[in-house]
Amino acid sequence: MKRFQILMPRVEHEAPGRWCWRNEWHATGQSAFALLAKFQRLNALTCSGLTDCFGRRDGLRSLPGSIDLRDVRQFDVRRLMDVLQLPLEDIARAFIMPSHLARVIAVPTLRWCARCASEGVHLTAFQLRTCRSCPVHHTSLEECCPQCSLEIPFRLRSDIFRAPFCCPSCGTPWFTPARGLDDLRVDGAYRRLLTRWAAGQRRAIAADSETGPMDGVWNVRQSEEREVIGYASCATFPDATANDDELLSAARSCYKAIRRRVIREYGGQHNACIASATHYLRWRMDGRWTPPFCPVAQAVLRWRTKWEGFGVPEALLHPPLHGPLGIMIWLSRYASIAPGEWSESTSRWLTLHLFTIACLDSFHTFLHEAQQAGAHECIVWWPFPVHDFQQREVVAQGRDRPDDPARFRLTSLLPKRGIRALASATAGGRAHERQHARLLSALGRAGDG
Repeated sequence: MKRFQILMPRVEHEAPGRWCWRNEWHATGQSAFALLAKFQRLNALTCSGLTDCFGRRDGLRSLPGSIDLRDVRQFDVRRLMDVLQLPLEDIARAFIMPSHLARVIAVPTLRWCARCASEGVHLTAFQLRTCRSCPVHHTSLEECCPQCSLEIPFRLRSDIFRAPFCCPSCGTPWFTPARGLDDLRVDGAYRRLLTRWAAGQRRAIAADSETGPMDGVWNVRQSEEREVIGYASCATFPDATANDDELLSAARSCYKAIRRRVIREYGGQHNACIASATHYLRWRMDGRWTPPFCPVAQAVLRWRTKWEGFGVPEALLHPPLHGPLGIMIWLSRYASIAPGEWSESTSRWLTLHLFTIACLDSFHTFLHEAQQAGAHECIVWWPFPVHDFQQREVVAQGRDRPDDPARFRLTSLLPKRGIRALASATAGGRAHERQHARLLSALGRAGDG
Protein backbone atom coordinates (compact mmCIF):
# COMPACT_ATOMS: atom_id res chain seq x y z
CA MET A 1 0.00 0.00 0.00
CA LYS A 2 1.29 3.44 -0.92
CA ARG A 3 2.05 5.99 1.77
CA PHE A 4 -0.98 7.96 3.05
CA GLN A 5 -3.31 5.96 0.78
CA ILE A 6 -5.24 4.82 3.83
CA LEU A 7 -6.22 8.45 4.50
CA MET A 8 -7.52 9.10 0.98
CA PRO A 9 -11.32 8.97 0.63
CA ARG A 10 -12.69 6.25 -1.55
CA VAL A 11 -13.97 7.49 -4.91
CA GLU A 12 -17.75 7.11 -4.97
CA HIS A 13 -20.30 8.03 -7.59
CA GLU A 14 -22.10 11.24 -6.75
CA ALA A 15 -25.86 11.20 -6.73
CA PRO A 16 -27.38 12.19 -10.09
CA GLY A 17 -29.17 15.09 -8.39
CA ARG A 18 -25.87 16.93 -7.98
CA TRP A 19 -25.63 17.43 -11.73
CA CYS A 20 -27.88 19.13 -14.28
CA TRP A 21 -29.19 17.16 -17.24
CA ARG A 22 -32.20 17.60 -19.50
CA ASN A 23 -33.68 14.60 -21.24
CA GLU A 24 -35.19 16.80 -23.95
CA TRP A 25 -31.64 17.69 -25.03
CA HIS A 26 -30.91 14.06 -25.87
CA ALA A 27 -31.78 12.32 -29.14
CA THR A 28 -31.53 8.72 -30.31
CA GLY A 29 -28.10 7.95 -31.75
CA GLN A 30 -26.41 11.08 -30.40
CA SER A 31 -22.62 10.89 -30.19
CA ALA A 32 -20.45 11.01 -27.08
CA PHE A 33 -19.06 14.33 -28.31
CA ALA A 34 -22.53 15.91 -28.24
CA LEU A 35 -23.48 14.27 -24.94
CA LEU A 36 -20.39 15.52 -23.12
CA ALA A 37 -20.52 18.96 -24.72
CA LYS A 38 -24.15 19.46 -23.67
CA PHE A 39 -23.44 18.17 -20.17
CA GLN A 40 -20.48 20.53 -19.93
CA ARG A 41 -22.60 23.50 -20.95
CA LEU A 42 -25.34 22.70 -18.44
CA ASN A 43 -22.91 22.29 -15.53
CA ALA A 44 -20.27 24.89 -16.51
CA LEU A 45 -17.46 22.32 -16.30
CA THR A 46 -13.95 22.46 -17.64
CA CYS A 47 -12.48 19.67 -19.75
CA SER A 48 -10.61 18.32 -16.72
CA GLY A 49 -13.89 18.33 -14.79
CA LEU A 50 -15.53 16.26 -17.52
CA THR A 51 -12.61 13.85 -17.54
CA ASP A 52 -12.69 13.43 -13.76
CA CYS A 53 -16.44 12.90 -13.86
CA PHE A 54 -16.68 10.25 -16.58
CA GLY A 55 -13.17 8.95 -17.29
CA ARG A 56 -12.32 5.39 -16.33
CA ARG A 57 -9.65 5.59 -13.65
CA ASP A 58 -8.81 1.89 -13.22
CA GLY A 59 -6.74 2.71 -10.14
CA LEU A 60 -4.97 5.70 -11.68
CA ARG A 61 -4.65 8.96 -9.77
CA SER A 62 -4.66 11.10 -12.91
CA LEU A 63 -6.38 10.61 -16.25
CA PRO A 64 -4.91 11.33 -19.69
CA GLY A 65 -5.39 14.82 -21.07
CA SER A 66 -6.64 13.52 -24.42
CA ILE A 67 -9.27 10.76 -24.66
CA ASP A 68 -10.58 9.18 -27.87
CA LEU A 69 -14.34 9.72 -27.98
CA ARG A 70 -14.80 6.73 -30.28
CA ASP A 71 -13.70 4.17 -27.68
CA VAL A 72 -16.13 3.43 -24.85
CA ARG A 73 -13.42 1.59 -22.92
CA GLN A 74 -11.96 4.94 -21.88
CA PHE A 75 -15.12 5.89 -19.95
CA ASP A 76 -17.04 4.72 -16.90
CA VAL A 77 -20.22 3.35 -18.47
CA ARG A 78 -22.11 2.87 -15.21
CA ARG A 79 -21.37 6.45 -14.19
CA LEU A 80 -22.61 7.77 -17.54
CA MET A 81 -25.85 5.87 -17.01
CA ASP A 82 -26.26 7.13 -13.43
CA VAL A 83 -25.52 10.81 -14.03
CA LEU A 84 -27.22 11.22 -17.42
CA GLN A 85 -30.13 8.95 -16.45
CA LEU A 86 -29.95 7.23 -19.84
CA PRO A 87 -30.47 3.53 -20.59
CA LEU A 88 -27.49 1.36 -21.45
CA GLU A 89 -28.52 1.18 -25.11
CA ASP A 90 -28.32 4.97 -25.52
CA ILE A 91 -24.88 5.04 -23.90
CA ALA A 92 -23.69 2.31 -26.26
CA ARG A 93 -25.03 4.20 -29.29
CA ALA A 94 -22.95 7.21 -28.30
CA PHE A 95 -19.75 5.27 -29.07
CA ILE A 96 -18.43 3.20 -31.97
CA MET A 97 -19.20 -0.51 -31.83
CA PRO A 98 -17.50 -2.94 -31.64
CA SER A 99 -15.16 -1.07 -29.33
CA HIS A 100 -11.92 -2.89 -30.25
CA LEU A 101 -12.41 -1.86 -33.91
CA ALA A 102 -13.39 1.73 -33.14
CA ARG A 103 -10.14 3.13 -34.51
CA VAL A 104 -10.51 1.09 -37.68
CA ILE A 105 -14.14 1.60 -38.66
CA ALA A 106 -14.42 5.26 -37.58
CA VAL A 107 -12.53 8.41 -38.54
CA PRO A 108 -10.50 10.25 -35.87
CA THR A 109 -11.77 13.72 -36.84
CA LEU A 110 -15.16 15.32 -36.33
CA ARG A 111 -17.71 15.07 -39.14
CA TRP A 112 -21.16 16.62 -39.02
CA CYS A 113 -24.32 17.39 -40.96
CA ALA A 114 -25.20 21.10 -41.13
CA ARG A 115 -28.95 20.39 -41.05
CA CYS A 116 -28.64 18.07 -38.03
CA ALA A 117 -26.47 20.70 -36.32
CA SER A 118 -29.26 23.22 -36.78
CA GLU A 119 -31.48 20.77 -34.86
CA GLY A 120 -28.89 20.57 -32.06
CA VAL A 121 -27.84 16.97 -32.85
CA HIS A 122 -24.60 15.23 -33.79
CA LEU A 123 -24.92 11.50 -34.52
CA THR A 124 -22.36 8.76 -33.88
CA ALA A 125 -23.03 7.41 -37.37
CA PHE A 126 -21.32 10.47 -38.87
CA GLN A 127 -17.95 9.14 -37.66
CA LEU A 128 -18.17 5.80 -39.48
CA ARG A 129 -15.90 5.44 -42.50
CA THR A 130 -18.76 3.84 -44.42
CA CYS A 131 -20.93 6.91 -43.88
CA ARG A 132 -20.45 9.40 -46.71
CA SER A 133 -23.65 11.38 -46.21
CA CYS A 134 -26.13 12.09 -43.43
CA PRO A 135 -28.41 9.03 -43.05
CA VAL A 136 -31.30 11.34 -42.06
CA HIS A 137 -31.07 14.15 -44.65
CA HIS A 138 -28.89 12.39 -47.28
CA THR A 139 -26.63 15.44 -47.61
CA SER A 140 -22.84 15.38 -47.69
CA LEU A 141 -21.09 15.56 -44.34
CA GLU A 142 -18.84 18.45 -43.38
CA GLU A 143 -15.30 17.35 -42.51
CA CYS A 144 -13.41 20.57 -41.76
CA CYS A 145 -13.93 24.10 -40.50
CA PRO A 146 -15.62 26.29 -43.16
CA GLN A 147 -13.37 29.20 -42.21
CA CYS A 148 -9.83 27.81 -41.77
CA SER A 149 -10.34 24.42 -43.51
CA LEU A 150 -8.72 22.57 -40.59
CA GLU A 151 -10.07 19.31 -39.17
CA ILE A 152 -11.37 19.04 -35.61
CA PRO A 153 -10.09 16.01 -33.63
CA PHE A 154 -12.82 13.78 -32.23
CA ARG A 155 -11.31 13.74 -28.75
CA LEU A 156 -11.97 14.92 -25.22
CA ARG A 157 -9.17 17.46 -25.00
CA SER A 158 -8.78 20.82 -23.27
CA ASP A 159 -8.30 22.95 -26.40
CA ILE A 160 -11.32 21.36 -28.08
CA PHE A 161 -13.68 21.42 -25.10
CA ARG A 162 -12.78 24.97 -24.17
CA ALA A 163 -15.53 25.78 -26.70
CA PRO A 164 -16.66 22.39 -28.08
CA PHE A 165 -19.19 23.82 -30.54
CA CYS A 166 -16.55 25.97 -32.27
CA CYS A 167 -13.39 25.27 -34.24
CA PRO A 168 -10.46 25.12 -31.79
CA SER A 169 -8.19 26.84 -34.31
CA CYS A 170 -10.16 29.91 -35.42
CA GLY A 171 -13.25 29.88 -33.19
CA THR A 172 -15.77 29.58 -36.05
CA PRO A 173 -18.91 27.75 -34.83
CA TRP A 174 -19.74 24.48 -36.57
CA PHE A 175 -22.70 23.62 -34.31
CA THR A 176 -25.41 26.26 -34.77
CA PRO A 177 -28.81 25.17 -33.37
CA ALA A 178 -31.80 27.23 -34.45
CA ARG A 179 -32.78 27.97 -30.82
CA GLY A 180 -29.25 28.85 -29.72
CA LEU A 181 -26.78 27.07 -27.46
CA ASP A 182 -28.83 27.77 -24.34
CA ASP A 183 -31.83 25.83 -25.65
CA LEU A 184 -30.74 22.55 -27.24
CA ARG A 185 -34.12 20.85 -27.14
CA VAL A 186 -34.63 18.40 -30.00
CA ASP A 187 -37.72 19.15 -32.06
CA GLY A 188 -40.46 16.52 -31.89
CA ALA A 189 -40.69 16.02 -35.66
CA TYR A 190 -36.93 15.57 -35.97
CA ARG A 191 -36.94 13.22 -32.96
CA ARG A 192 -39.54 11.01 -34.64
CA LEU A 193 -37.43 11.00 -37.80
CA LEU A 194 -34.41 9.86 -35.79
CA THR A 195 -36.44 7.13 -34.09
CA ARG A 196 -37.54 5.73 -37.45
CA TRP A 197 -33.97 5.86 -38.74
CA ALA A 198 -32.63 4.10 -35.63
CA ALA A 199 -35.24 1.36 -36.01
CA GLY A 200 -34.23 0.73 -39.61
CA GLN A 201 -30.47 1.36 -39.32
CA ARG A 202 -30.08 1.43 -43.10
CA ARG A 203 -26.58 2.35 -44.15
CA ALA A 204 -24.99 2.72 -47.56
CA ILE A 205 -22.18 0.33 -48.42
CA ALA A 206 -18.91 2.04 -49.24
CA ALA A 207 -16.53 0.87 -51.92
CA ASP A 208 -14.08 -0.39 -49.31
CA SER A 209 -16.41 -2.85 -47.59
CA GLU A 210 -14.94 -6.18 -46.57
CA THR A 211 -15.84 -9.49 -48.17
CA GLY A 212 -16.05 -12.13 -45.49
CA PRO A 213 -16.21 -15.91 -45.76
CA MET A 214 -19.99 -15.85 -45.34
CA ASP A 215 -20.63 -13.06 -47.84
CA GLY A 216 -21.73 -13.54 -51.41
CA VAL A 217 -24.82 -14.72 -53.29
CA TRP A 218 -26.78 -17.60 -51.78
CA ASN A 219 -29.53 -19.71 -53.30
CA VAL A 220 -32.11 -20.71 -50.74
CA ARG A 221 -32.09 -24.45 -50.27
CA GLN A 222 -35.47 -26.08 -50.71
CA SER A 223 -35.93 -28.69 -47.99
CA GLU A 224 -38.48 -30.38 -45.82
CA GLU A 225 -39.70 -28.71 -42.64
CA ARG A 226 -38.21 -31.43 -40.47
CA GLU A 227 -34.80 -30.86 -42.06
CA VAL A 228 -34.90 -27.16 -41.32
CA ILE A 229 -35.63 -27.53 -37.62
CA GLY A 230 -33.81 -30.81 -37.09
CA TYR A 231 -30.53 -29.42 -35.80
CA ALA A 232 -31.06 -30.71 -32.26
CA SER A 233 -33.76 -31.37 -29.73
CA CYS A 234 -34.57 -28.48 -27.42
CA ALA A 235 -35.78 -29.73 -24.06
CA THR A 236 -33.66 -27.77 -21.59
CA PHE A 237 -35.42 -24.41 -21.79
CA PRO A 238 -38.46 -24.24 -19.51
CA ASP A 239 -40.66 -22.54 -22.10
CA ALA A 240 -40.07 -25.17 -24.78
CA THR A 241 -43.58 -26.48 -25.24
CA ALA A 242 -45.51 -27.78 -28.19
CA ASN A 243 -47.34 -24.45 -28.44
CA ASP A 244 -44.18 -22.39 -28.86
CA ASP A 245 -43.64 -20.36 -31.96
CA GLU A 246 -42.05 -22.63 -34.58
CA LEU A 247 -39.51 -20.04 -35.69
CA LEU A 248 -38.33 -19.44 -32.12
CA SER A 249 -38.08 -23.17 -31.52
CA ALA A 250 -36.05 -23.62 -34.71
CA ALA A 251 -33.76 -20.71 -33.83
CA ARG A 252 -33.27 -22.16 -30.36
CA SER A 253 -32.26 -25.49 -31.85
CA CYS A 254 -29.84 -23.74 -34.20
CA TYR A 255 -28.28 -21.91 -31.28
CA LYS A 256 -27.75 -25.14 -29.33
CA ALA A 257 -26.00 -26.68 -32.35
CA ILE A 258 -23.81 -23.58 -32.75
CA ARG A 259 -22.99 -23.62 -29.04
CA ARG A 260 -21.83 -27.22 -29.23
CA ARG A 261 -19.68 -26.38 -32.25
CA VAL A 262 -18.13 -23.36 -30.50
CA ILE A 263 -17.29 -25.35 -27.35
CA ARG A 264 -15.91 -28.24 -29.40
CA GLU A 265 -13.82 -26.05 -31.70
CA TYR A 266 -12.56 -23.42 -29.25
CA GLY A 267 -13.05 -24.94 -25.79
CA GLY A 268 -10.60 -27.80 -25.88
CA GLN A 269 -7.88 -26.96 -23.38
CA HIS A 270 -9.91 -24.06 -21.96
CA ASN A 271 -12.88 -25.92 -20.45
CA ALA A 272 -11.38 -25.47 -16.98
CA CYS A 273 -10.90 -21.74 -17.66
CA ILE A 274 -14.54 -21.39 -18.75
CA ALA A 275 -15.80 -23.26 -15.69
CA SER A 276 -13.68 -21.29 -13.20
CA ALA A 277 -14.65 -17.93 -14.78
CA THR A 278 -18.33 -18.89 -14.62
CA HIS A 279 -18.00 -19.61 -10.89
CA TYR A 280 -16.12 -16.38 -10.16
CA LEU A 281 -18.44 -13.95 -11.98
CA ARG A 282 -21.33 -13.89 -9.51
CA TRP A 283 -22.63 -10.35 -10.10
CA ARG A 284 -24.44 -8.56 -12.90
CA MET A 285 -22.10 -7.63 -15.73
CA ASP A 286 -24.41 -5.31 -17.73
CA GLY A 287 -22.38 -2.22 -18.62
CA ARG A 288 -19.46 -3.28 -16.42
CA TRP A 289 -15.93 -3.97 -17.57
CA THR A 290 -13.38 -6.65 -16.81
CA PRO A 291 -9.63 -6.78 -17.44
CA PRO A 292 -8.45 -9.51 -19.80
CA PHE A 293 -8.27 -13.09 -18.55
CA CYS A 294 -8.40 -16.26 -20.67
CA PRO A 295 -9.61 -14.95 -24.07
CA VAL A 296 -11.59 -18.08 -24.88
CA ALA A 297 -13.34 -18.11 -21.50
CA GLN A 298 -14.12 -14.41 -21.71
CA ALA A 299 -15.49 -14.72 -25.25
CA VAL A 300 -17.61 -17.78 -24.46
CA LEU A 301 -19.16 -16.21 -21.35
CA ARG A 302 -19.89 -12.88 -23.04
CA TRP A 303 -21.38 -14.72 -26.00
CA ARG A 304 -23.57 -17.08 -23.96
CA THR A 305 -24.84 -14.46 -21.49
CA LYS A 306 -25.79 -12.20 -24.39
CA TRP A 307 -27.64 -14.75 -26.50
CA GLU A 308 -29.21 -16.63 -23.58
CA GLY A 309 -30.18 -13.43 -21.77
CA PHE A 310 -28.38 -13.75 -18.41
CA GLY A 311 -26.79 -10.75 -16.69
CA VAL A 312 -24.94 -12.94 -14.16
CA PRO A 313 -22.54 -15.46 -15.76
CA GLU A 314 -22.87 -17.82 -12.77
CA ALA A 315 -26.52 -18.33 -13.76
CA LEU A 316 -25.28 -20.42 -16.70
CA LEU A 317 -24.45 -23.18 -14.18
CA HIS A 318 -28.09 -23.57 -13.15
CA PRO A 319 -31.27 -24.55 -15.01
CA PRO A 320 -32.57 -21.44 -16.81
CA LEU A 321 -35.55 -19.62 -15.35
CA HIS A 322 -36.61 -18.18 -18.70
CA GLY A 323 -36.17 -18.69 -22.40
CA PRO A 324 -33.23 -17.39 -24.48
CA LEU A 325 -33.99 -13.68 -24.35
CA GLY A 326 -31.13 -12.75 -26.69
CA ILE A 327 -32.53 -14.99 -29.43
CA MET A 328 -35.99 -13.50 -28.97
CA ILE A 329 -34.63 -9.97 -29.23
CA TRP A 330 -32.68 -10.81 -32.38
CA LEU A 331 -35.76 -12.29 -34.01
CA SER A 332 -37.85 -9.27 -33.11
CA ARG A 333 -35.30 -6.56 -33.99
CA TYR A 334 -32.73 -7.83 -36.45
CA ALA A 335 -34.34 -10.64 -38.44
CA SER A 336 -34.80 -9.72 -42.09
CA ILE A 337 -38.25 -9.85 -43.65
CA ALA A 338 -38.40 -12.05 -46.74
CA PRO A 339 -40.31 -10.96 -49.86
CA GLY A 340 -44.02 -11.66 -49.77
CA GLU A 341 -43.76 -14.02 -52.76
CA TRP A 342 -41.56 -16.45 -50.87
CA SER A 343 -43.09 -19.49 -49.22
CA GLU A 344 -43.16 -19.86 -45.43
CA SER A 345 -40.49 -22.57 -45.41
CA THR A 346 -38.16 -20.53 -47.64
CA SER A 347 -38.63 -17.41 -45.50
CA ARG A 348 -37.87 -19.40 -42.37
CA TRP A 349 -34.76 -20.90 -43.96
CA LEU A 350 -33.52 -17.37 -44.75
CA THR A 351 -34.13 -16.25 -41.15
CA LEU A 352 -32.34 -19.26 -39.67
CA HIS A 353 -29.42 -18.84 -42.06
CA LEU A 354 -28.98 -15.18 -41.11
CA PHE A 355 -29.38 -16.03 -37.43
CA THR A 356 -26.61 -18.63 -37.65
CA ILE A 357 -24.29 -16.13 -39.33
CA ALA A 358 -25.12 -13.52 -36.67
CA CYS A 359 -24.31 -15.99 -33.87
CA LEU A 360 -20.97 -16.96 -35.40
CA ASP A 361 -20.08 -13.34 -36.17
CA SER A 362 -20.91 -12.44 -32.59
CA PHE A 363 -18.61 -15.07 -31.09
CA HIS A 364 -15.76 -14.30 -33.49
CA THR A 365 -16.02 -10.61 -32.61
CA PHE A 366 -15.91 -11.35 -28.87
CA LEU A 367 -12.95 -13.71 -29.29
CA HIS A 368 -11.07 -11.26 -31.50
CA GLU A 369 -11.61 -8.46 -28.99
CA ALA A 370 -10.43 -10.61 -26.08
CA GLN A 371 -7.33 -11.75 -27.98
CA GLN A 372 -6.39 -8.23 -29.04
CA ALA A 373 -6.92 -6.66 -25.59
CA GLY A 374 -3.74 -5.56 -23.86
CA ALA A 375 -2.89 -6.16 -20.23
CA HIS A 376 -4.20 -2.70 -19.21
CA GLU A 377 -7.26 -2.59 -21.47
CA CYS A 378 -10.79 -3.33 -20.32
CA ILE A 379 -13.64 -5.14 -22.03
CA VAL A 380 -17.18 -3.85 -21.59
CA TRP A 381 -19.99 -6.40 -21.27
CA TRP A 382 -22.90 -5.27 -23.42
CA PRO A 383 -26.27 -7.06 -23.24
CA PHE A 384 -28.88 -7.06 -25.96
CA PRO A 385 -30.25 -4.94 -27.57
CA VAL A 386 -26.81 -3.32 -27.92
CA HIS A 387 -25.48 -4.36 -31.35
CA ASP A 388 -21.72 -4.77 -31.05
CA PHE A 389 -20.88 -7.36 -33.66
CA GLN A 390 -20.47 -7.29 -37.41
CA GLN A 391 -23.34 -5.90 -39.46
CA ARG A 392 -24.27 -7.11 -42.92
CA GLU A 393 -26.63 -5.94 -45.62
CA VAL A 394 -29.07 -8.45 -47.09
CA VAL A 395 -30.50 -8.06 -50.61
CA ALA A 396 -33.20 -10.64 -51.50
CA GLN A 397 -34.22 -11.53 -55.06
CA GLY A 398 -36.31 -14.09 -56.86
CA ARG A 399 -39.94 -15.16 -56.66
CA ASP A 400 -39.30 -18.60 -55.12
CA ARG A 401 -40.34 -20.46 -58.27
CA PRO A 402 -38.53 -23.12 -60.31
CA ASP A 403 -37.86 -20.62 -63.12
CA ASP A 404 -36.89 -17.82 -60.68
CA PRO A 405 -35.49 -19.34 -57.47
CA ALA A 406 -35.20 -17.39 -54.24
CA ARG A 407 -31.72 -16.03 -53.58
CA PHE A 408 -30.08 -13.35 -51.48
CA ARG A 409 -26.78 -11.53 -51.25
CA LEU A 410 -24.81 -10.76 -48.07
CA THR A 411 -22.29 -7.94 -47.86
CA SER A 412 -20.27 -6.91 -44.79
CA LEU A 413 -20.36 -3.31 -43.61
CA LEU A 414 -16.81 -3.27 -42.24
CA PRO A 415 -13.94 -1.60 -44.12
CA LYS A 416 -11.02 -3.74 -45.24
CA ARG A 417 -8.25 -1.55 -43.93
CA GLY A 418 -6.72 -2.44 -40.59
CA ILE A 419 -8.79 -5.57 -39.90
CA ARG A 420 -6.70 -8.63 -39.30
CA ALA A 421 -7.94 -12.17 -39.64
CA LEU A 422 -9.10 -13.90 -36.47
CA ALA A 423 -6.12 -15.34 -34.65
CA SER A 424 -5.94 -19.02 -33.79
CA ALA A 425 -7.23 -20.28 -30.48
CA THR A 426 -5.15 -19.32 -27.44
CA ALA A 427 -2.84 -22.07 -26.26
CA GLY A 428 -3.64 -23.65 -22.91
CA GLY A 429 -1.45 -25.46 -20.45
CA ARG A 430 -0.57 -25.27 -16.77
CA ALA A 431 1.06 -21.86 -16.96
CA HIS A 432 -1.96 -20.43 -18.77
CA GLU A 433 -4.36 -21.86 -16.19
CA ARG A 434 -2.31 -20.44 -13.29
CA GLN A 435 -2.26 -16.99 -14.90
CA HIS A 436 -6.00 -17.21 -15.57
CA ALA A 437 -6.69 -18.23 -11.95
CA ARG A 438 -4.57 -15.36 -10.62
CA LEU A 439 -6.46 -12.78 -12.70
CA LEU A 440 -9.82 -14.26 -11.72
CA SER A 441 -8.91 -14.23 -8.04
CA ALA A 442 -8.24 -10.49 -8.10
CA LEU A 443 -11.34 -9.93 -10.22
CA GLY A 444 -13.47 -11.98 -7.83
CA ARG A 445 -12.36 -10.00 -4.79
CA ALA A 446 -13.11 -6.75 -6.61
CA GLY A 447 -16.55 -7.99 -7.59
CA ASP A 448 -17.38 -9.07 -4.03
CA GLY A 449 -16.36 -5.63 -2.79
